[in-house]
Amino acid sequence: MKSSETEILVGFLLSLFSDVTGLTSEHFDETTHFDEIGLQSLSVVAFTRRLGSFFPNLPPTFLYDCGNISDVAVYLETRYDAATIDAALGAQPPKTTVPDAPQVTPKAAPEPSDQPATADTGWPELTPLDATLGALQHFESQPSATGDIAVIGMQGRFPDAPDLESFWTNLASGVDSVREIPEDRWPLEGFFRASEGQRIPGRSYSKWGGFLSGIDCFDAQFFGVAAREAALTDPQERLLLECAWHAMESAALLGNRAEGLKTPEGSDIGVFVGLTTNSYSLLGPDRWREGDPEIPASMPWSAANRISYCLDLAGPSLTVDTACSSSLVALHLAAESLLGGECRAALAGAANLYVHPAKYVQLCQQQMLSPTGRCHSFGADADGFAPGEGVGVVVLKRLADAQADGDRILAVIKATAVNHNGRSNGYTVPKTRAQAKLVGDALRKAGLPSERIGFIEAHGTGTKLGDPIEVAGLTEVLGGKDDAPACPIASVKSNIGHLESAAGMASLIKTILQLQHGQIAPSLHATPRNPALELDRTRFFVPEEMQPWPEPAGGGLRAAGISSFGAGGTNGHVIVEEAPQQTLTAAEGPMVFPLSARNPERLRTLMETALAHLARLPEPDLPRLGYTLQCGLRHFEHRICLVGSTKAELEARLRNAMSGTTESAPSSDPGLDALAKSYMDGETIAWRDLWRGEPIPVEPPHYPFARERHWLKPLSSAPALPTEAEIAIHPHEVPTLEEHFISIPHESSLVSEHRIGDCPVVPGTAYIAHCLDAAGKVLETSSVTLQGLRWLRPVKAGKTAADLGLRILCSHQDDGAAVELEDIGAPGETCFRCDARIDAAPSASAAPSLAEARDACTEPFDPEICYARFEAPAWSTAHAIVH
Repeated sequence: MKSSETEILVGFLLSLFSDVTGLTSEHFDETTHFDEIGLQSLSVVAFTRRLGSFFPNLPPTFLYDCGNISDVAVYLETRYDAATIDAALGAQPPKTTVPDAPQVTPKAAPEPSDQPATADTGWPELTPLDATLGALQHFESQPSATGDIAVIGMQGRFPDAPDLESFWTNLASGVDSVREIPEDRWPLEGFFRASEGQRIPGRSYSKWGGFLSGIDCFDAQFFGVAAREAALTDPQERLLLECAWHAMESAALLGNRAEGLKTPEGSDIGVFVGLTTNSYSLLGPDRWREGDPEIPASMPWSAANRISYCLDLAGPSLTVDTACSSSLVALHLAAESLLGGECRAALAGAANLYVHPAKYVQLCQQQMLSPTGRCHSFGADADGFAPGEGVGVVVLKRLADAQADGDRILAVIKATAVNHNGRSNGYTVPKTRAQAKLVGDALRKAGLPSERIGFIEAHGTGTKLGDPIEVAGLTEVLGGKDDAPACPIASVKSNIGHLESAAGMASLIKTILQLQHGQIAPSLHATPRNPALELDRTRFFVPEEMQPWPEPAGGGLRAAGISSFGAGGTNGHVIVEEAPQQTLTAAEGPMVFPLSARNPERLRTLMETALAHLARLPEPDLPRLGYTLQCGLRHFEHRICLVGSTKAELEARLRNAMSGTTESAPSSDPGLDALAKSYMDGETIAWRDLWRGEPIPVEPPHYPFARERHWLKPLSSAPALPTEAEIAIHPHEVPTLEEHFISIPHESSLVSEHRIGDCPVVPGTAYIAHCLDAAGKVLETSSVTLQGLRWLRPVKAGKTAADLGLRILCSHQDDGAAVELEDIGAPGETCFRCDARIDAAPSASAAPSLAEARDACTEPFDPEICYARFEAPAWSTAHAIVH
């Protein structure tokens, strides 16, 4: 039972909401969910600003956590005292003029969550939602209920960075790796058309991204894949396979030190992959038209299964797609599988490539991409994201198992959490409360107090509304303690673009590198700040230059939070902590250094790689390198084995071998020389039996895969996109599946002869006719049914002789179409006039019979009475009634 005060507040809110949106009580009440009436970003901003004129310090993102007007009332009553509410109720809300009111659009076509809502002209203050999320304000340390996961190996390739060493160098130097689309992908002609973020049918307004080089190359022979099969395999799958091998080398799990993981079915290792861009198969149809029967494959399930097959891994193997949160969800599933005992080790990874222009065009139609080609994460210039490519894989074990097995620990996953927004104010609209709960759940699982989080790697796609919503959610959980230390917040998307499914993996690898180096890399393109963030009211700041990562003031290890949010509402968060100090136990073993490859060419390249690797290796780690090469890597038929007790001696012998000298001076230990010769003769050496105690492995030089091109045959032309003629806009034609433009001459009888109060008005039946016509073309049928029609506002002819311009937006929804009609006025004066749902009918119904209708009209009616009834509401009739 509502109190009388609450009922008055609800009535006030309903009136204000109606004034902003143009909807009346016939269309909604306090229990109607905003999603049901298609509440969009413009209306959210307008309603929030109107409320902000009555309620001070109202967060601009609060409405995304309210499902209806009743929720808004509860929020306001919880947050504000009675005096503030009474003052608001006593004020007279100013009326909104029709041309300036942001209008409600239909439910079927929600704006993407990463799309900026409107030009920023000053936001209300951003303050914590402590009233609604008070339980999340601060977390005291609790025992971890799930257990810790060790990262024992990792590898990745990112724009301008073929390995993790160069990736860290670029991050530390603040390198921006976003470029124009490479010429070898597709030509810009016929694809790109400059625009300030406005949709252009069949074209992209973005020509920028972070790209990998050599994606056409793959070492098919190494993995036993036939050349023809390799050319038809999605390059994302191939990159993941090579990256997984290098990650397993990084974890030293490819040699006999991994025997404890082996079962009769294969190694007890799971594979969990995130993948969302599957465009390689789109290259097929253009080839079929030229007579090429080859079918390029994009099969997401195969990305994980191929790794399990080629590496003989018998644990769970699956690919997940939750859009931009895919890799963190894959990481979460890997951790849960380990903790549930489904496998003893796991690989978690993701990849993202753009090999066909369709994905760019699609993202531009959704207005997700930045027209300036940069991710302005947390910046006032935020206008969408730049796409990015990359691949990354981490190798995981339960922390206790990794410590018992003597694995090298790179970092510790303290907790992972996944949730969904539930029903929000639009399918792709983010939700502050859901994000805050996600981070809170992860902190509770990790058993860490909020002030221990010393860095946030945010989703941070660079949108005016998405970034503030994320900061608001983080502030609820991490920023509510006044004495908490300052915390940097950054986004790797500002460096390499948004890697979609691989975004979370790039964020994780970046964060682990920062933990290893004890430094925070700068975040780019954030100046000036987005004023809606109100960072001065939080403990967060955006690092603009390289800086030390201080140890926690209260002791303990450095820890960070990483977020990824999927467009469909699936959110992921990870708490990662720096690796615990590992004691290097005394271990003695043979100082021999075996190197091997599939063929002589690869062996020579491996020797070159090993020489560069030695130059960076600390002298004390030389025995650990020998152990890793002996016990942690796979041994192939083409071999060399070097003996040396110092780096200088080993480098000299390696250079000697590379020069082609087969004989070298014997070492001081004839036994080691004999061991090396036995290895080079192809014998299997029980390396672990030669060690007294086993050292912790180190990062080895990685196998140099052959860079052989495996790709589809060249086309005679670029991938097909719609021609200019196909997308040209003509009057009364539907140029795409989305827009239908109509021009009504000012002197048209359609308007001039339909007058209300002496004002020419477009008849409501004209709305229906045009909407049905557009939907019929989209659905490719003339047999349709109309439902859910709403006339929001009339289209009135102005006093000038200008023609009336109308636009119908029409989009597929399930088995039908959602349509909305708007008039196109002067800039800033476009208004939505009606919307409806139109479905394809099972069959065309018979045309109505005029004769039957006439026969059904049996009651006579006096024309004079009819005229009088028309005149009462100020209608004007243009024609006389015919008897």
